[in-house]
Amino acid sequence: MTDSKSLTIELPWPPSTNTFLRHFLLPGRKHPSTCISEKGREFFKEVGRILIKNRLKLPKLEGPLAVTIEIFPKDRRKIDVDNRAKAVLDSLKRRPKDKKQFSGAWIFADDDSQVHDLRLILRNIVPNGKAIVTLTKLPSESQPNLFVEHYPESDGIA
Repeated sequence: MTDSKSLTIELPWPPSTNTFLRHFLLPGRKHPSTCISEKGREFFKEVGRILIKNRLKLPKLEGPLAVTIEIFPKDRRKIDVDNRAKAVLDSLKRRPKDKKQFSGAWIFADDDSQVHDLRLILRNIVPNGKAIVTLTKLPSESQPNLFVEHYPESDGIA
């Protein structure tokens, strides 16, 4: 479903962040390196195919966005819904270092820093699982919705 302000895409069941990324220590280095796992690369390929198949209907979205990700698990196991968001968001952005990414297979005009409002919703179980992503353009003057607690001026009492 696409209108001038929103876009909805159905994606396959996303891998969790725990299986999406792999961390390893290279000899002679102090800090670990991170790469995308085989599961992550397979997910990216499948999302790329979906985006290419629908490319005439899917414009590149510019400016601030609200993103809702509805997670439909494939079974009754407990899941951590926020663990699925990274794979979904990363699959929709351009990855310049990824030589295997299909040309034009991304939605974000810049990258997922355009997301100013992110919502994750856990839905009912469906065979094989899936994620339905709805991206909605926000007014261009929109700022990221960050929770900031404001405290009154200090009265000098410590």
